Amino acid sequence: MKADGFMLTVMWKNKPALAAALLLLPQLAAAERQEQCLLEKIRNAADNTTVAQLRAACRSGSLRVTSTPAMQTNAEHAAVNTAEQESATVENRLSREMQAFDNPYAITTHRPNYFIFAYQFNKPNDAPYNQAYPADNISFRNAEAKFQLSLKFPLALNLFGDNMDLMAGYTNRSFWQVFNHHLSAPFRETNHEPEIWLRWRTDIEQDGWTARVFNVGLEHQSNGQSGLLSRSWNRVYAAAVVERDNLALGLRLSRRIPEKPASDDNPDIEQYIGGIEFTAVHHAGNHVSSMMLRTAPDTGRSALQLDYSYPFYKNLRGYIQYYDGFGESLIDYNYHSRSLGFGIQLGGWL
Repeated sequence: MKADGFMLTVMWKNKPALAAALLLLPQLAAAERQEQCLLEKIRNAADNTTVAQLRAACRSGSLRVTSTPAMQTNAEHAAVNTAEQESATVENRLSREMQAFDNPYAITTHRPNYFIFAYQFNKPNDAPYNQAYPADNISFRNAEAKFQLSLKFPLALNLFGDNMDLMAGYTNRSFWQVFNHHLSAPFRETNHEPEIWLRWRTDIEQDGWTARVFNVGLEHQSNGQSGLLSRSWNRVYAAAVVERDNLALGLRLSRRIPEKPASDDNPDIEQYIGGIEFTAVHHAGNHVSSMMLRTAPDTGRSALQLDYSYPFYKNLRGYIQYYDGFGESLIDYNYHSRSLGFGIQLGGWL
């Protein structure tokens, strides 16, 4: 304590030295973050990755310390691009997320974010609306816009050690009758899905597969409507993600939380939107394909979604989505729809 007081007294009397020390503090903190980034990259790097590539990858992110894009060499740019191409794995996504959580200005995606123009091959489900508003003669068009916004943020990191996190997220999925001028281009349906979950990050290996994430959570899903158009439910779920080379597999099991019959808007929803959901994501360079298969074992009703994304412009990716089955939206939980959409994606599974 006396030594610290002596140093502060000396530095206060020598104000130029104090000012220089204060100016150095941000640089020292930045250097420490750079070192942490390098250690994290080394831990996850492939055997043939060079130190120059690791340094370039750290400079390219939120931990850039001294270089700017104008000062980087062509070799560094190539190293950054190589690192980005090799980082399409669950392991590296988790690593980037943990780094982003230190930046208060960073927004982390949860599920894929996209905007597409979709075409329904079957007639859109307007029966609930005509039942709720029989005098309006509502008729929807087959073509509409569909978009999804999905974000997440940590409530607490590194619980019970260094690999368990308490997370919260929100997903908005909307269906917009943008071409339906007869009805003043309304939003046909919007689903809100807040959730909270406990995430365990791991690296358990078995037969060439590595378990990356185990989740246990609680979610609420609602379309924000009232009366005959109201749809909502609550679920508990458990999920796991494993990966091998350029393939990631996810399994999600959910169970509905019972509601009182008098307040239940959709008592048979589990018979259409089942509690077993399987996801597969495959990446080949910058091209990512995924499949979602959801089923209700008791009834055999199911849903299939196929996705493909490819580099388009900077962080934007071209995006194609095909959906076939029940539950594309809450209002359509008991309606079988088939649609194909084209658009852009910002942030996918990997």
